[in-house]
Amino acid sequence: MEKTKLESIKAYFQQADESSNKLRKIMLFVIVFSLLTVLLSVGCLFYFYSLATSNIYVMDKGGSIATAFKQDIEGQKEVEIDNNIRIVYNTFFTYNSTNYRSQVNKGLNVMGEKGRLLFQTYKEAQWYNNVVQNNLDISSVVDSVKINSHEIPYQFKAYGRQFIRRFNIVEVRRLWTQGEMYDVPRVMQTNPHGLEVNLTITDNRTIKSDSIINRQNNLQNQNTQQNGN
Repeated sequence: MEKTKLESIKAYFQQADESSNKLRKIMLFVIVFSLLTVLLSVGCLFYFYSLATSNIYVMDKGGSIATAFKQDIEGQKEVEIDNNIRIVYNTFFTYNSTNYRSQVNKGLNVMGEKGRLLFQTYKEAQWYNNVVQNNLDISSVVDSVKINSHEIPYQFKAYGRQFIRRFNIVEVRRLWTQGEMYDVPRVMQTNPHGLEVNLTITDNRTIKSDSIINRQNNLQNQNTQQNGN
C-alpha cells in the first residue's frame, strides 16, 4: 500500500516536472520570439529611415525638382551652391509688372537676412512701384560663379547680367554679387538644396542701353553686308 502511494507521488512529481519543463520551453519560445520580433521591427524601422534620409531633392537649372541618392550628391556641394545662386537670379532678380511678388517670394525662400534687407531697400526706394508703372520686364542671367566650398559658410562670387526692358528699350546692367551660404533643412518645394543665401550686390552699373528697333536694324545691316560679300 505504501509502495503504491510512493509510486503515485513519484508519478505526480514526474508529471509536474514534465509540465514545468514544457511551460519553461513555451516561455522561452515566447521570449525568443518576442525578442526576434522586436529586433526585426527595429531593423525595419532603421532600414526605412535610412532609405528615407538617403534621398535628397535637387533642382536643375530649369527649376525641375527630382530625387537623388545622397551618396550620388556627396562631393558635389559646389553644384548645389551654383544652382542655388542661379535660383536667386532666376527668381529674386527676374520678374515683370505682373509676377514680381511671387518671383521675389520664391527668391526669399532661399535667401537669408541680407536678402530680406535688400528687398526692403528696393521697396522703400519705390522700385517695385516703378516696375508696375513703367511696365518693366526684368530678367537676369549668371555668366560665371566662383565658389569656395571647403569652408563653412561657403563663399561665392557671381558674375551676371540684368536686362531691363521697357517698350522697345533694353538696358543691360552688370549684376555682380558675392556672399556666403549656410546649410539649412531641405524643403522640397521651397528650398530643395537646403542652402540659405546671404548676398551683397557689388556691381549693378549700366553697361549698355539700346532699342530693339536699332538692334534689329543692325542685324539686318550685318546680314545684308554678309550676303553682299
